[in-house]
Amino acid sequence: MLLDVADPRSGEEAMARVGELAGGGAWAVVNNAGIPQAGSVEDVSDEQARRLLETNLLGAARICRLALPAMRRRGRAGPRPGRSGARRPRPAAVRRGQR
Repeated sequence: MLLDVADPRSGEEAMARVGELAGGGAWAVVNNAGIPQAGSVEDVSDEQARRLLETNLLGAARICRLALPAMRRRGRAGPRPGRSGARRPRPAAVRRGQR
C-alpha cells in the first residue's frame, strides 16, 4: 500500500484500507515518514518550508488523527515506549528531586 502523508486524501484512503485489513482499524502507528531539508534557514524558500512541514509535521499528525479512534476503541491509544528502555519525560524539577 502506498501512502503520501503530505496528501490528506492518500492518508484517508490508506487508513480505510488498514481498517479493512486489520478488522476495524490500526492497532499501532509508527510515524517514520520524513524528508530532509539541507541549507541555512535563510536559504530555504517558503515553498520548501511548507513541503517540509506538510510532510514531517502535519503528515504525522494527520495519520495519528486518523488512527486514534480505532486505537482508542481497542484500548491501545497513548505512547508506548520501545524496547530501547525509553521513558516518559519528566519535568526537570522532578528529575532533580524537587517538588
